[in-house]
Amino acid sequence: MTLSYDKNDKLPLYARAGISEVWVIDLNAGDGEVHSEPVPEAYRESRSFGSGDRVASGIVEGLSVPVDEVLG
Repeated sequence: MTLSYDKNDKLPLYARAGISEVWVIDLNAGDGEVHSEPVPEAYRESRSFGSGDRVASGIVEGLSVPVDEVLG
């Protein structure tokens, strides 16, 4: 329920509010997504990541995180 709520309800609210970047992490599946470039009701850009990847922020210079450290 939470993942569906995050993607279907919260993401459009964040986009409308102009939140520049949102990371959604699915701990059960061991993956996630980075959403950026907000437009009304959605994000124009979406990147997926999973175990073994390293994900970098598009808005915080120098922020790069090994996904395995986030997923535990």
